Amino acid sequence: MSNSELPRFDGYILDLVIDYVTCVVVPAAFMWQFEIVSHDLTGQLAVAAILGSSALWFSQTTIANAQHWFRGFPAAWNLVIPTIWLLGLDTNLNIAISFLLAMLTLSNVEFPHTLQVLEFRKLNVFATSFWMLLIIVFSFRTRELSALEHSMLLVGPICISAIVIKHKFEKLDLVITD
Repeated sequence: MSNSELPRFDGYILDLVIDYVTCVVVPAAFMWQFEIVSHDLTGQLAVAAILGSSALWFSQTTIANAQHWFRGFPAAWNLVIPTIWLLGLDTNLNIAISFLLAMLTLSNVEFPHTLQVLEFRKLNVFATSFWMLLIIVFSFRTRELSALEHSMLLVGPICISAIVIKHKFEKLDLVITD
């Protein structure tokens, strides 16, 4: 059998498809099934915004720059949606968060790759790992989370947001002093 007769598969594209399903489709279905958003037109539009903006994000020709900063919110709905579910936020706030992050997905705001960005790597790895661990542990709770547990769950997103903001200021040549 010659090379021209063999199927042509691209592991990179397969990885993107798997990432889209696990990081976007499954969390969006979870969001709908567990009524994290209302089951009206606004809730439908929020889920559609997640699915659509993420599909466009994954289809970019340059998802990340040479320093491994993602262009736009990197469709990490597999972290965001369980977080807002665990926090028990109002459906209207969940919809607003969904629209905001969907807009950031299509923006040029840069978000760090968890492992590959050298700048802030220790903080980024800690924040993401801590966040993921808490999602797993708190998902098995049979009671409401305490205020302290809510605060702990926000450490990861706050740290990553701080990294994004500091990086943006540095790119604008604005210095943030201690």
